[in-house]
Amino acid sequence: MNQEEEIMQMINLLAGAAQAGAQGVLAQAAFNLMRASEAVVKARKMQMSDTFQQAAMDQLLSARQTLFQALELPDAMNEARQDIIDTGRVTYNPEQ
Repeated sequence: MNQEEEIMQMINLLAGAAQAGAQGVLAQAAFNLMRASEAVVKARKMQMSDTFQQAAMDQLLSARQTLFQALELPDAMNEARQDIIDTGRVTYNPEQ
């Protein structure tokens, strides 16, 4: 597994933890990132206006930046690990 795949797997697990009720900062940031990504895809599929698509992309970039900033918080990784363990390593389900 390459580094990009590992990062995506971690984001998927953290977002899944948030869906399962975890309140940790990284779990919530990963969840927001996944939702923003879905919004971009939907906006493109629905051929929304360029302005709407740009707004969705701006939200995605903001969510990504928030996740990166959250990674710098003290004990964020320990909290993230515990969130994943506490929620049984569930993965993100975009259908929920």
